[in-house]
Amino acid sequence: MIKVCALAVLAAILPGCIRPAVSWKGEVKWPETAQDEQSVKLIVPAIEAEAAIAAAAAIREMVRTNTDPGLFWGCSTPAQGMDVAVSTGPTPGLYYVALGQHFRAPNKSQD
Repeated sequence: MIKVCALAVLAAILPGCIRPAVSWKGEVKWPETAQDEQSVKLIVPAIEAEAAIAAAAAIREMVRTNTDPGLFWGCSTPAQGMDVAVSTGPTPGLYYVALGQHFRAPNKSQD
C-alpha cells in the first residue's frame, strides 16, 4: 500500500516528459575499438524481432485509440511518454506487451 501511495504522489508531482535537446548535429560514430565498446550500454538485451514488432504495434494502437489532444502533453512524441515491456506466456508465438505511461495530461479546469 505504501508503494502505491508513493507512486501516486510521484505521478502527481512529476512534470511529465522532459523536453529533448536539440537534434543531434554531429557525426554519428559506430563503436569500432575496444575502448568504444566499453562505452556501449544496452538499453534492453537483444530480443526477437517479432517481439519488437508487437511492442511497436501496441504503442501505435494506444496512440490511435487515445485521441485526447492533451494526453501526451509535454512529450515531443507520444512514444516518448511510454515505457514498454514484452514477455511471452503460455501461448506459443504470442507476445504480451505492457505499456507504462510516464506522461501526464495538463490540469483542465472543471466547468
